[in-house]
Amino acid sequence: MKEYEAEKYDINQNINSNALTKSGNNRKIRINYAWEYFKNKQKELLLAPKTNDIYAKRKIDVESVFGRLKASLRFNRFSVRGIEKVKKEAGFAIMALNIRKLMTKVINFIQLYTKTGFTLNIKRKSCFCRDLCHSPLLFYN
Repeated sequence: MKEYEAEKYDINQNINSNALTKSGNNRKIRINYAWEYFKNKQKELLLAPKTNDIYAKRKIDVESVFGRLKASLRFNRFSVRGIEKVKKEAGFAIMALNIRKLMTKVINFIQLYTKTGFTLNIKRKSCFCRDLCHSPLLFYN
């Protein structure tokens, strides 16, 4: 890391007010060249077409699930330590999200059933559990 400090006086020996802080000290900036290198390298990787496609899928596939966990269940952090315990707690959180989705589907199905009388919408019935997140099974392998 390199630190640069502004000079208090300019060429004419006048005090440069832009070089001073409110307390009268010289302004300083620190630059971490290793950090800047890796930041630029990551930026280049994200701009590559293959990586861009993966990143775009991530926003659709994964982040919406975690957004729902945070927004509807207020699940912001884990309360346990250790990989096995975290896997179990994440499994419970995702199962709770699935139960919530399932209940929404049941309520919508019942409302549709009561509106239409005794005729069932087969298409609606076949996609009943389609939108459930199946990831809790991944936690227990």
